[in-house]
Amino acid sequence: MTASPPELKWMREVQQTRSRRTQGALLDAGERLFAERGLDETAVTDVAAQAGVSVGALYHHFRDKSALYIAVIERIGEEMADTNAAALDPRRWEGQGIAAILRGYLTFVLTELAGMPMIRLLDSPDLARLPRLRDRILAQKAEFNRGLSALLRARADEIRHPDPDRAIAYVVDYMTAMSKWRDTGVIWPKETAGLSDADYIEEALAAAFCYLGLTESGASRPA
Repeated sequence: MTASPPELKWMREVQQTRSRRTQGALLDAGERLFAERGLDETAVTDVAAQAGVSVGALYHHFRDKSALYIAVIERIGEEMADTNAAALDPRRWEGQGIAAILRGYLTFVLTELAGMPMIRLLDSPDLARLPRLRDRILAQKAEFNRGLSALLRARADEIRHPDPDRAIAYVVDYMTAMSKWRDTGVIWPKETAGLSDADYIEEALAAAFCYLGLTESGASRPA
């Protein structure tokens, strides 16, 4: 039996030096507050207080609030690139079928990323005001979709749908939509609100497996 691939994790570096720790604390605090309040409603005094440093220390590292916001988004972009590279490395998924890949992806998004402020931050209107950063993040998301599609396409022999390429394109979008739909920030009545994350993941996967027409062994649920 092929061993399960290691769990996916968000790649965030632990800072070692005092200066880098201070900068990291400011970025963490900024990320939380920008996600909760938005750029305009976030005060530098609140960021400094949450980071446990003085306002002077904040201005030592960042020219102003906008510079801090840009640094927050740039850090997320760098971490997203590292996370994508680890998640999409074909060696991680050697011996694994489509079912394992989709389960790994959805579990990662709904358990590892759920509740992280950066998720809401990347969907905020503030990012649209900075086209260069917005386009960089969109490019990272598109790169992930292409990589996930490539992993599935390499296993197209498992798919019984009459048009595997179309089916893969749909399922990649479906996985994204199902993870977004679970977010409490989506204001719409949800018939699945009472499901646990584990049950939600299994039901979402069952629908995807059925659509793809995966073989019974490839779509079997974990014991």
